[in-house]
Amino acid sequence: MKIEDFNKLADEIFDRCTSTLHVKGKGYSINKDKLHNFKRAAKMQNCMPQQALIGMWVKHVVSILDISDDNVPYDIATIEEKVTDAINYLVLFEAIMKEQDAYINGSPNTAIGYDTVKVE
Repeated sequence: MKIEDFNKLADEIFDRCTSTLHVKGKGYSINKDKLHNFKRAAKMQNCMPQQALIGMWVKHVVSILDISDDNVPYDIATIEEKVTDAINYLVLFEAIMKEQDAYINGSPNTAIGYDTVKVE
């Protein structure tokens, strides 16, 4: 792939990721907390939000591995969806870690709900 084509593809991927994070986030955010689902899952599983997220992210990675192992053509829309979801989970992972760091280091106003989550 030519560098120009790759750069264009990368721009398209990240635009798609941003759009998905904005649109899907509305349906997953409660009390204006973008990370609510991971905190709730963490409470249910008695773990940290980042651990709950990794469990959910692995599902997407396994799906990508299965596609790779199948050695059959998949439609591009399916590939785009899988890649977008996998990347977005890594963005959400970074958000969890930064929010947790802010809470631990005395900036509780930037962290929502960590008083109810096990923070080790």
